[in-house]
Amino acid sequence: MLNISESKMRNLIFILSLCHVFYLMQFYPLVQPGELRDFQINEDSDRMMRYLHKYGYLESIADMTHQKMKSAIMDFQQFVGVVPTGNMDKNVSDMIKLPRCGMPDIQSSRRVRSYGFLGPNIWQDRRLTYRIQNYTDDMDKESVDNEIQRALDEWSRITRIRFKPAKHSYFSDLNIYFSSVDGGGEILAYAYSPVNGTIVLDDDELWTKNTNSGVNLFQIAVHETGHSLGLAHSDEKTSIMFPIYQGYNENFKLNLDDIRGISALYKVNPHQRFTLGGNNERLCWDPKIDAIFSSPDYYIYVLKGAKYWKFTLNFILVEGPRLIRNRWQEVPDNVDAAFTYWNNVTYFLKGPYMWKYIQDQKYKKSQLIDYGFPGIPNDIDASLMWSGNGKIYFFKGSEYWMLNPQQPPFMRVNETYPRPISRWNGLPNNLDAAVGIGGTSYFFKDGSYYKYDDLRMKVQGGYPRSIATDLFGCP
Repeated sequence: MLNISESKMRNLIFILSLCHVFYLMQFYPLVQPGELRDFQINEDSDRMMRYLHKYGYLESIADMTHQKMKSAIMDFQQFVGVVPTGNMDKNVSDMIKLPRCGMPDIQSSRRVRSYGFLGPNIWQDRRLTYRIQNYTDDMDKESVDNEIQRALDEWSRITRIRFKPAKHSYFSDLNIYFSSVDGGGEILAYAYSPVNGTIVLDDDELWTKNTNSGVNLFQIAVHETGHSLGLAHSDEKTSIMFPIYQGYNENFKLNLDDIRGISALYKVNPHQRFTLGGNNERLCWDPKIDAIFSSPDYYIYVLKGAKYWKFTLNFILVEGPRLIRNRWQEVPDNVDAAFTYWNNVTYFLKGPYMWKYIQDQKYKKSQLIDYGFPGIPNDIDASLMWSGNGKIYFFKGSEYWMLNPQQPPFMRVNETYPRPISRWNGLPNNLDAAVGIGGTSYFFKDGSYYKYDDLRMKVQGGYPRSIATDLFGCP
């Protein structure tokens, strides 16, 4: 029989324990798959990492991991409209070499989808002056003046802001510079949000007009003026606010996404004519509602049980209560939610089904929510098209989903959803209804409502408040 001392026994146990740990680490490594051990930096990955950091997809390049990199690449791929694999393939490598705007695609860790806003500020004055502080040698002075004025005029048609050259004063609201940025190639230009008023065009580029060669001054100036007015980058490739330059477009015009975005910031609501009427007695007695939506006819519709009420955009009662089925024949009572999208189609949702109408006319037969909006659950609490980015949001319990209907069906709901409603800075769980009016969203729960600032992305101070008193005109 072996005679082993106590000290030797302790050493033997320690050695055996270490062996056991090393054995387990082969199967359960301390650094899990997808972490730092899998991430190798080479010339291509370093360029990709710095690109994603520069344009907002990576908050930090310190302590980089494979999973962080993969997630950032997927966000970038989804933004530019390619299948989000998360792989550094040739398509991604080629994409990051394309000339583009120097502004980030993602602002303050917020994923910008479709149009978005750079911040809470807009120009309050509708008459702005501008000054071209210096000129490029690529074009004559008169041509530069004309192209810049044309670019400003594109936004004037929507915003009613008038841009005039600052000829008799040292002060100007917008200042436009031609200056060396990065030696030519990647960054074509950049601009700051209101009310900074600075646009910088890279003088290392070849600036041209009405030709496929060089960089089209007019189109880049339209893009950067969009930033100066408060718009962020858009993920719509046909939008002028798409960050990557796509070449000269002979038939250029602002697309619907551009118009929606700038209208949410500046457009004046059209003049309304209406006749006062209706009875608010039931709403005053019990202000809890089923659904609410804004219609293409510039009215707000409140749905409760089998009835609806019609209000102006500033909540003056026009008519109601009236039967829902008399206006939208197949829509059931006690709907879960309703919203109107930019194409003027209004969606009514209840249980697993949805109904689509254009004004009072049925657009299509009822269909399953899962078929029309893959990834969105049944029996939702509330929905709205949010002016913050033009996407559709669905709320249920303590969670929410964002849907981009302009993407292919399998890409409409990002895999990172659902997310907690707490990210909406002040909204409660288990909402009853929601609606967007201009640049403000209203969220309803029981007898109260929350007014949400879409630009600052938080509930405004002093809320919740009474629905009955503030909105339904109850004593």
